[in-house]
Amino acid sequence: MKTLANLQHIREESSDVSSVLEEGTKVADMDEREEIGKRLAKQGDAAVKTLRLGLFVALLSATVLASLSIYFFTRNGEQADFENAFDANSRKIIEAFEAIAERRLSAVAAFGTTITSYAMTTNATWPFVTIPHMEARARHVLTLAEAIAIAFAPVIYTPQDRATWENEYVPAHVNWIDESRDYQENVLQQTGDGPSGMFGPPAGEGGNGPPPVYQGMPDFSAGYAKQIYTTGMTPLGTIGPLVADSSGPFIPWWQQAPAPTLGSSSLTNMDLMDDPSFSGNLLETLERRRAALGFMSMNGYFEYVAPISGFYYPIVESLEPDSKVVGTLATLMFWDTFFENILPPNANGMVVVLRNTCNQSFSFQLNGPNVESLGEGDMHDSKYDFLSRDVSFTASINKAYESRSYLGFPMDEEGCQYSLSVHASRELEDTYISMMPIVYTVGTVLIFFLTSVLFIMYDRLVEHRQRTILKEAEKSGAIVSSLFPKAFRDRLMEAQEAELPTTSAQKSLKTFLNNKSSDDDIQVDNDDPIADQFDDCTVLFADIAGFTKWSSKRDPGQVFTLLQNVYGSFDRAAKKRGVFKVETIGDCYLAVTGLPKAQPDHAIIMAKFANEIVVKMQNVASSLEDKLGEGTSELTLRIGLHSGPVTAGILKGEKSRFQLFGDTVNTASRMESNGEANRIQVSPETAELLVKAGKGHWLCKRDGMTEMKGKGLVQTYWLVPPQTCSTTESSISSGTHTVLPDHQQYKLDSVREYLKQHMDDD
Repeated sequence: MKTLANLQHIREESSDVSSVLEEGTKVADMDEREEIGKRLAKQGDAAVKTLRLGLFVALLSATVLASLSIYFFTRNGEQADFENAFDANSRKIIEAFEAIAERRLSAVAAFGTTITSYAMTTNATWPFVTIPHMEARARHVLTLAEAIAIAFAPVIYTPQDRATWENEYVPAHVNWIDESRDYQENVLQQTGDGPSGMFGPPAGEGGNGPPPVYQGMPDFSAGYAKQIYTTGMTPLGTIGPLVADSSGPFIPWWQQAPAPTLGSSSLTNMDLMDDPSFSGNLLETLERRRAALGFMSMNGYFEYVAPISGFYYPIVESLEPDSKVVGTLATLMFWDTFFENILPPNANGMVVVLRNTCNQSFSFQLNGPNVESLGEGDMHDSKYDFLSRDVSFTASINKAYESRSYLGFPMDEEGCQYSLSVHASRELEDTYISMMPIVYTVGTVLIFFLTSVLFIMYDRLVEHRQRTILKEAEKSGAIVSSLFPKAFRDRLMEAQEAELPTTSAQKSLKTFLNNKSSDDDIQVDNDDPIADQFDDCTVLFADIAGFTKWSSKRDPGQVFTLLQNVYGSFDRAAKKRGVFKVETIGDCYLAVTGLPKAQPDHAIIMAKFANEIVVKMQNVASSLEDKLGEGTSELTLRIGLHSGPVTAGILKGEKSRFQLFGDTVNTASRMESNGEANRIQVSPETAELLVKAGKGHWLCKRDGMTEMKGKGLVQTYWLVPPQTCSTTESSISSGTHTVLPDHQQYKLDSVREYLKQHMDDD
């Protein structure tokens, strides 16, 4: 049933955006009110400015007085206490940092010696070495070094060793992972002691399910990479693992503690020669028999707040002085743990900046025994640069190596070199720099008293002024917004402001709506008219059919009840659809689209609006039947539409009004007066616009030609006719339509029921 389906389609086309349009209209109204309020608030008040200046001067004077008093009475003694406290705390931090670093590296060095000793005792051939009970052995190292993880990686120098490693050795010895997991389950987790399952990225990292397969990807089918691999750009355009294609040497990741838990991937066979966290060639550093630190890392697999760094320690083939380097221990340590439990509880506000030569830095604040991560970068206050103390990590360890208090390999002096600087902070200064009691009391009372008095006076004056402005703005905005479109209203107000630059807003509102001449004067208004021509508009006249007869039997209160409810529903529909309501004259409702802002689809918008208010009219009339009496529900609309150029503007006078002029308005009125109840009659011009927009199926020709005053005989059309086209009428878009029985009337409930049963696509 094409025609009524089209009716439903017209309604549905706008239902999806109705809520958005309503919200946008609310925002626009709010913007208009705010704009008016801002315009009025700009006028200011001399008394407020004077008081504000007085407040500023008073506060400034009080602040200077208090500051000078504090400075002269407390500067020397408290400044000395402050500097002495920093000196003692910074010395304690540096000494503790050096001792902790030495102890941790010694623990790692001892584990490296244990691995060398084990390989020598078992006559193992490098790189084919697997440490038994790795989880249990490494647990003690992790505790002593306060590390989060440690990994053992041998060096593979030849392609032959690589082939043996990948094809024979790793598959035969990878069961060390199960052994470590059993230890975690049966010992660590039962005792609640030691780390467990902290290491290794989750399986299928980067998404749900297994990772995508691509050319050059290692074989992870066994739960670990069967080939030595690096990380680089994959054929998929992402960063991922790639089989190492160089001839070596390689440093494949082998054993680690904590071991990867079930459900996570092992890092086995990841080549540390390609480790992006290390600056330079790792093997060259190790072969110089030097330990080294990598970059600071904030993310990666761990995503901790505090930074971590990898410490790489060489493993040698034997205990001889010049023995060959055959592997490395990679230990991950939190930097913040180097500074825990150093200061006493009352020593707060010591800022520590850790930096390296790889353009990285991170800041901590020590508050007693606790360490707070401030974030990446040097976060110390440059105001306290005169109080600082520095130490080099490499120099400190190598000094201990020379004094034989540290027996491991010395630190490499190339690559990323770490240093530590300790600074004072405002928090530390505030602990020692304070005001003397008498000065503090007098200054505080004075400032508080003056500030309070001035603020109270200022606040009351501003509050009163703001209330006045807001009230006037709301009143003016409500009145003017209801009378004129925004563009015309702005022009009117600008003209008024130019004429009366010093007149108050309230007086301006009263005068600009009225004629400037007296009753007895005949004057010519030489002001530029506030009017524009809009070439593309659609005008709607809607008249309540049967209203005169109905209203003659009702009292004025009932008549106004009907009109207020009907026009209120029309206004809401107009606001929602962007239709501009011009005015109402009795039972006639005048609206237009295409102004004050151009609307390319003005005819379509008005057609939808006309269709909607036909339904709203019946809705409102039916709902008021009981209240307003019998016959109310029989009231219907007679609507006429015409499209063309319109002149719109404001006629200033005793009661200024926004009005429309032109033949388009007259023709739209004729379309309404020559129409039929409960039908929407459109002119040929409007019909042509709808056809061009692909909405010709909304139209049916009216039987015969219609006599229009001043126009002669005109062929008009019905828009989505309430009784559809008769057999002699036809759709102007396709010539096809659905014919309903002649007795079926355009009643809201029956139409809705029909649409539910016969809905068709537009």
